[in-house]
Amino acid sequence: VKIRNISAYGALIHGAYLPTLGARVTLIAAHLEVCATVIWRSQERCGLLLTSEVDPYALLSEEGVEMVGHGLPPVVTLRRLGPGVYI
Repeated sequence: VKIRNISAYGALIHGAYLPTLGARVTLIAAHLEVCATVIWRSQERCGLLLTSEVDPYALLSEEGVEMVGHGLPPVVTLRRLGPGVYI
């Protein structure tokens, strides 16, 4: 998968084979390993709620990380319905 967007407690990933809604996963990239839960899913994208805080700016400074679409408005807005439930 590709990480399309990341914040302190969330990530938007894109790929052909994504985990199911509610799945617990580990997001691994250069100098990043964090557990997460899939809180929404479409055909080729899904949103992750990270279990611990990450520093997105530190990830951008890593070698091999390419920033694309910087400055564009957010693609998805989530609304919390209850503990661990977002739409």
